[in-house]
Amino acid sequence: MEENPYQPPQADLTTSTNTAGALASPWIRLAAAFIDGIVLMPIQFIVQKIFIKAPGPMEIIEAARAGKNLESLMPSTTMMLVSQILGLAVLIGVNYNFLKKGQTIGKLVLKLQIQKRTDGSLLPVNDLILKRILPLYGLQFIGTITTPFVFVIAVLVDCLCIFRKDRNTIHDDIAGSKVVVLPQQ
Repeated sequence: MEENPYQPPQADLTTSTNTAGALASPWIRLAAAFIDGIVLMPIQFIVQKIFIKAPGPMEIIEAARAGKNLESLMPSTTMMLVSQILGLAVLIGVNYNFLKKGQTIGKLVLKLQIQKRTDGSLLPVNDLILKRILPLYGLQFIGTITTPFVFVIAVLVDCLCIFRKDRNTIHDDIAGSKVVVLPQQ
């Protein structure tokens, strides 16, 4: 069948919301997490100093030199839980506007984005908080109540999962997300 030479041109004019790029390498994801830590650590340290009177490194060193019981310097379990809740609030507060774009500060700097694994669209902020951030803080709470060893092992296992073929952490699996490199513009 011949094409009509007088037929108007045909084109698909629909736009896609899929911004999927290549999966981010484990090393770039670790770098983004490192940047996030550098940004958040001083803020969380100040919040802890103000609200729960946590000892600073120098106070701990001086107490150790004087032979004092270091446990007496540490806040109670309740205050540690309060500290973690404040830390979570700081994390969300600092990153909230970035989370709307599927990023944290570290992911913004390195041009990464958190997307739905199924279609490459953005995860809603609620899903990012409830399914990606809260599971890690839940482990931290458990570690405070029991032993920090539990938290350290769980976070280490979660982080090492980025070396799997699909490059997803456990919290990526929970949220159904993936981290991609944004295309250069």
